[in-house]
Amino acid sequence: MQQNQSQNPMAVEPVPKLMARIGLPIVLSMILQAAYNVVDSAYLARMAAGGETALTALSLAFPVQLFMVAVSIGTGVGTNALLARLLGLGDKDRADAAVGNAQFLALVISLCRQVLFVLPPVWALTRLVTGPENVSLVWWPLALGEAATLVVALVLYQKRAKKRIDF
Repeated sequence: MQQNQSQNPMAVEPVPKLMARIGLPIVLSMILQAAYNVVDSAYLARMAAGGETALTALSLAFPVQLFMVAVSIGTGVGTNALLARLLGLGDKDRADAAVGNAQFLALVISLCRQVLFVLPPVWALTRLVTGPENVSLVWWPLALGEAATLVVALVLYQKRAKKRIDF
């Protein structure tokens, strides 16, 4: 038993268990993001006044969001390459420091953004304010939610920064 604990979990654990542990937070985060976009588009499309303008604005913002996702995915691919290199060199300590609980932190950040900082204020505004002025008000929680999520992400990752990796 002691020998298995010192080995790389990727080499000794069953693949389904590894996929669930590593992939589930990533999949949940992507589902939340996709659901948010679908709900946002559906709501704006059903607006009686100003819906076309709001949907156009959302469509123009989509490429920017897609660019941010591309940067995130690129960062993930680069991290995977670094981990593969470290594990290939047998440097388990530095590889463990790189991975830590990164998937869990990404899920927490995504949940904070969607469930705490963006959806409740947007939902409340759609219930309290009706008419074309609603469109301009709905954007404020989005911007403020992104800022609050950035603060949460910086705090969480700063705690991890103590385990730095030299590239």
